[in-house]
Formats: sequence, C-alpha cells, structure tokens
Amino acid sequence: GTLIFRLDNTNPVLENKRFESEIAGDLRSIGISPDKVTHTSDYFETILNLIRDLVENGNAYVDDTLQEEMKYQRMHGIASKCRNNSNSRNMQMLEDMLKGTEIGRKYVVRAKINMT
Repeated sequence: GTLIFRLDNTNPVLENKRFESEIAGDLRSIGISPDKVTHTSDYFETILNLIRDLVENGNAYVDDTLQEEMKYQRMHGIASKCRNNSNSRNMQMLEDMLKGTEIGRKYVVRAKINMT
C-alpha cells in the first residue's frame, strides 16, 4: 500500500510549519516514512466544489444554529430550522461563509441525513 501523511491545515495562514516538521521527525524516529505528504489545503478547490454541488442539489444546507442547540437537536432527532431553507437561501449563506463575512463566520454546512 501507500502511506499518505495528510496534515489538516484548514487555515494555512495560521499554521506553524514547525509543528509539521516535528510531527514528521517523530514519525521518522519510530521508523515511519510516508510515501506522500499532503495538506488539506491542497484540496480546498475540490472540497468547495463538492460542497457547492451538495448544497445546490439539496443534499446539504447551511445552518446558523448555536452549537449547543445543534448538539441537542442532533441527540434528539430534531431537524434544524435551517434544514428546509430554499436552495437560493442556502447558496447565499454559503457565499457569506466563503467571503468570511461577520454573519458568514457563524454558519456551518450540514449534510441532509435521515432524521429518523
């Protein structure tokens, strides 16, 4: 097989390369040599395209529910108030997320899973 060492740098601007070097060094010290090193940021364009497709096709939605309320709803099978927003509303919210607007930073993308 192929060992891929993927670093989850979802915010590459804030990531510290020193930590990557230390992790790679730790792996070498125990005899692990990855065949390939990748970063989550290498796939941002692909991930964003997949997210847009999921939202456009109604398989995901954008949600502004507070974290604790979202957790409660998930544990009790309660659908979010945002679950049935129109595709156009979801796309607008997604664009706000991607632009990093003040309100957009409060949003998350959620898959439309079976609630039963």
